[in-house]
Amino acid sequence: MKRILIDLDILTNALWKGTLNAPAVQFLERVKTGEFVVCTPYVLLDLVNKWKNKNVADRISEFYKLYSTEIITVEKLAKKLQETDADYEMLSKELTKITNKEDDSDLVLISSLFALDYLVTFNRKHLQSKREQISAFLKGKGLDLIIVVLPNEI
Repeated sequence: MKRILIDLDILTNALWKGTLNAPAVQFLERVKTGEFVVCTPYVLLDLVNKWKNKNVADRISEFYKLYSTEIITVEKLAKKLQETDADYEMLSKELTKITNKEDDSDLVLISSLFALDYLVTFNRKHLQSKREQISAFLKGKGLDLIIVVLPNEI
């Protein structure tokens, strides 16, 4: 079974646009059937909890809580960093030069450190269009490669 991380933009597109964003809705239906092992970093939940739109934030948090096979806590991340001897801050800073967004770099690094198969996102500007650069960066640092995909590509 494929291990995935679902970016927030998949959920926000499904919730705000509904059937207007059929790929997001269809993908989330597949997630609900248990087709994937969903790994969710706590940093995503923390980010959502800070949103002003509590209705949407609560719905997204509820989805992650119901359908995540594993929540990657701060403690799990710290343990993984210790095991791999990775300098997360340095890696994040360097990767942000490629992705242009620290949040996106965090998702890539967490996906790699936990050997996830896919990072599912609609983020074309910072992630989709930089797939090759991201792979080259991870390979150059001796980290696991990940595949950044749109929901209809998995």
